Amino acid sequence: MNENIYIDTDLNKNTENIKQLTLGSFDIVSREFTTVSGVRMCLFFVDGLVAKQTIHDNIIKPCLEASFRITTVGIKDIVDVLEKLLSAGDVKEDHSLSSCITKMLSGDTVLLMDGQNKALVIQTRGW
Repeated sequence: MNENIYIDTDLNKNTENIKQLTLGSFDIVSREFTTVSGVRMCLFFVDGLVAKQTIHDNIIKPCLEASFRITTVGIKDIVDVLEKLLSAGDVKEDHSLSSCITKMLSGDTVLLMDGQNKALVIQTRGW
């Protein structure tokens, strides 16, 4: 991947870009969810390279359990998700969609949030 594509604030555009850049690979899994307060998020990972239980316990579950109170705990951006909700160990911010895809192909999980031009790259390797 030679071209550096940056993350857009539009979650739909980012999702479409990931599908195009990965040529619609059937191994790429996306899980979109919307919190009760209306915040749209999407996870991307490669099936077979990740620990799915880690994704469920440390990413999806905390986001959904907190979704009923996401506005009361002051979730304003994706960094707040990291600091206030996620219990995963190794998490980094990234502004490059190209870089996120490379990391995803190494077994990391990418979390995108609508309205944010950065992602969280979460270490979820299962190998």
